[in-house]
Amino acid sequence: MAREISYFVQAFNAGKGGELKADAPIACKSATGALRTAERLALSKLGVVAFSSKKARERMIEDRDAHAKVLAAPFDRDKAERARSKFTEIQALIDALDRAISGEEAISPKS
Repeated sequence: MAREISYFVQAFNAGKGGELKADAPIACKSATGALRTAERLALSKLGVVAFSSKKARERMIEDRDAHAKVLAAPFDRDKAERARSKFTEIQALIDALDRAISGEEAISPKS
């Protein structure tokens, strides 16, 4: 079964200590809808990102695999610690995207 591409808009506000705090992601039906939503939110939010789940997932997998190569290379403590940290962070994001995609497929009407 082929995966349907989902489009999302992620907005950010200021959090504690000057860090970004993510709002709940907004699912959109099309790339155009995601761009319009992002442009509208950009007027009132600190930051906004529009992305497709398929492309974002593919890029995250490429980044994760690059960190896996560092982990498989001869041991260098500093590089290995940074790579391990980034690897687990990116894998958590991939897992979250997979759950979001599955949730979208579960609630979207079949055509």
